This record gives sequence, structure tokens and C-alpha cells, in this order.
Amino acid sequence: MTPDLVLVIDDDAFTLSMVTGVIASSGFIAHGESTAAKGFAFTKSGHPKVAIIDLDLGEGPTGIDLAYGLRRLDPKIGLILLTSYEDPRLHRPNLPDLPTGTRYLVKQQIANKQILIETLEEARNSPLGKISDADYKLTDFTDVQIETLRLVAKGHSNAEIAKLRFVTEKTVEQTITRLAKQLKIGQSPDVNSRVQLARTYFAKMGVAIESEKAT
Repeated sequence: MTPDLVLVIDDDAFTLSMVTGVIASSGFIAHGESTAAKGFAFTKSGHPKVAIIDLDLGEGPTGIDLAYGLRRLDPKIGLILLTSYEDPRLHRPNLPDLPTGTRYLVKQQIANKQILIETLEEARNSPLGKISDADYKLTDFTDVQIETLRLVAKGHSNAEIAKLRFVTEKTVEQTITRLAKQLKIGQSPDVNSRVQLARTYFAKMGVAIESEKAT
């Protein structure tokens, strides 16, 4: 029996090489592409059983957009979204929900290759299986909180956030206060809560930050 073909789409050369290598050594045929356009074109002719897609593919469509495009080509293709973000909402606001059955893998998890292969097999064997929001969203945080966290991390003031979100500065202040409380960020002269919120955002993006006291 011919091994199943798995398509990996990631614009990071190291991740692409590492993931395709693990897959190829585990009894599958692996094919890698670095852009959404190339991945889409390959699916038309190659008919992969499963596609593993990076959420952030740079300028243009996101991995979620591409996942929907691949599902239109093949309604039963297995889909895995691979990303450094703990929650896709951290990437950008107003992203659509994942296509039915899409598995969500944070890149830090695949240090254990068994997790990658088990997820791959699940996507192959049950491509349309129901996935709970809790499997790929930080359910303790609302959309508003995630977006506020993102804007704080980008350096926007409360006034700028209020303008971008079409709310009052008071509303922004209340959201930031609730976030700080929820994240157990202390209220004292020695702690800059906005810096700590930004650190939380980058940590959940998978970005390593040197540990130091924020003032």
C-alpha cells in the first residue's frame, strides 16, 4: 500500500525541514511548500491526505484562509494548523473559526514528535471530527480582552486603543484592569502593568523574552 501523502506549508525553512523530516521518518510521504499559493497549487495536482499549515504565512492569506481553500478543493482533506500562537486570535483580530475538524498544534508541542504524529493520524483518520473551541482558544479570555492585549503589546495608548475599538477610554481602562487582575499582575509602584501585559502577549505568541523586572 502506498503511504499517505502529507503536505506541509510553512514559510520558515527550519520548521518546514524539521516537520517534513519527522513525517517522512514515520511512514508517510512528506512534501513541503513555503507559500500559500504553492501549497494550493500542489493540492490541486498532488491530492494530499493531510495538510499541515502555518497560521502566519506573512503577507496575504492566513493559514486559516488557506485551510478553507484546501477544503473547497478536497472536502475530506485532513487539516492541522501549526503555529507559535497559543490562540489564533493573538495573530490578528476577526479571524474566522477553523474549518470543521482542523487540529491546532502549537509549535512548542512538536519537540515531542509523537504529538505531531498522533495529531497527524487523527487528522487523517477523522478529518471532519468535531473539535472543541477549548482545543485551540484561550477560553478564559474574551475576544475584546485578546484584542486589547494585542494593542497594548503593540504600544498603543488607552486613547489610541479606544479610537481603534470605537469605545471610550474608560472602557479600555476597565478591560486592562480586568486583564491585570485575571493574570495576577500586582498593582504597585514597582510593577508596570502594561509592560507585564505585553510580556504575557509575547509569551503566548511563543516569543522568548529575557526575564527582568519591569518598571
